[in-house]
Amino acid sequence: MYTYEASSDSWVGIPGDSPKNPCDAAKSTTIDSKDSNYASAKSNILGADPTIEHSITLGKDANGNITQAPMNNGGTNDVVVNQTWTGAFASLHNHPNNTQLSAGDIYNAVILNNKNSNFTTSFVLINGETYAIVVTNLVEANAFVTAYPADINLPYPPEFNDAIFNQLQASFHIWVQA
Repeated sequence: MYTYEASSDSWVGIPGDSPKNPCDAAKSTTIDSKDSNYASAKSNILGADPTIEHSITLGKDANGNITQAPMNNGGTNDVVVNQTWTGAFASLHNHPNNTQLSAGDIYNAVILNNKNSNFTTSFVLINGETYAIVVTNLVEANAFVTAYPADINLPYPPEFNDAIFNQLQASFHIWVQA
């Protein structure tokens, strides 16, 4: 596990702990971007009102086929994710005006995974690219959220302090879909 130390503005690992590439773990939990339900969900969101957020939850039926919930429409800074869709494992949502990933996206990914252990992936559609936030270790994700709680007193989605946000931006493993 790695922790952020503000005094040295760096990530520090526990002695003897070898760093693992989070992309390797994430690859096994993501889906084929050519799946028709994934492609349809993405197209529906991108074709909807670009001034507000939209969300579609993906699930799997008894045969392992990907399904999609009806689209939820939200506001300029948030949208409700369908958490009761059968076999839910991922959601897609957009950011109006193509704003960057936020701390709220990361906190919500952890919240969704806490409520449903299969709900590990949040796809964010921004400026023609698809970003995947994948919770690969819920224990460590919860420890992070506990150590760095969201600032919910802001009039917009919760944010990290600049040092943490800059470190996260530098360490994001981005899956970009053409």
